Order: sequence, then C-alpha cells, then structure tokens
Amino acid sequence: MNGFGPEDCADLSAGLERVFAYYREHGICSFNALLCFGPVGQRYFSCSFRIIPRTFLNTRDYAPDAGFYQMLLSEPICAISPERLCEDLRPYF
Repeated sequence: MNGFGPEDCADLSAGLERVFAYYREHGICSFNALLCFGPVGQRYFSCSFRIIPRTFLNTRDYAPDAGFYQMLLSEPICAISPERLCEDLRPYF
C-alpha cells in the first residue's frame, strides 16, 4: 500500500455512513474517533481507524465515557458482546 488515496477515503466514508446510521437508530449521539497511520512503506496495517460511542450521553449503554476500569486498571469495557454487536450491525453492511 502506497499511501491513503481517494479510493481508501471513499471506502472509509462509506463505512462511516453505515456506522452513523446504526448510531442514529440506537440513540447514540456522540463518539470519539482515531485515525492513525503507520510508517511510510509499511506493508500491513499501515492505517488504523477506531470509532467508539461516548455513552455518557446515552445512559442505556452503561458506563459513562471513560471510567476507572479504563483509566486505572487499563481494562476495556465491552457493554455489548461483540457477537451481539455484529448481529446488530449486519443489516448496515
């Protein structure tokens, strides 16, 4: 892969539109996102994108934003099982 070109940008945008549709239907109104690039010329995983809902504005999904698990124990919280989330997102992709 030689950079992040227009086709990659279009693919990312299309995926984000689907994620935003899911968020909208589930009442998630805020999120954090991170786009990272690896070293130039790196063959695999040269780009990474993460999107995480900010649940403090959406109390039905448990923990607010960042809590003691993440900050003090370095433990992630998964309020919804990955399998269930996959099933919920399947119609959007």
